[in-house]
Amino acid sequence: MKLSEILVSDVAEYVREEGDEPLLPHILDAARRYVLDYTGLSAEEADGHADLSIAALAVCADLYDRRTTAITGTIIAENPVVAQILGAHAVNLL
Repeated sequence: MKLSEILVSDVAEYVREEGDEPLLPHILDAARRYVLDYTGLSAEEADGHADLSIAALAVCADLYDRRTTAITGTIIAENPVVAQILGAHAVNLL
């Protein structure tokens, strides 16, 4: 699956949301943008790497799971699997 081919229904299935969740399209947009910004790839270049769609779905799950307005007593850490997948394709290393 390409990054551009991920549907809201794919995200809903991945996060195990059975109802109509109006936030999912926004979460998908944010996850795609995160993947592209993190890697520095264009949308067309990202579509050439199937594993980036898995990273995007994992980002969607993180965003969905942490959608409350406040998190207390928890240290938010980047998902190491997502970081490894995205880092493998990053072209904007500074």
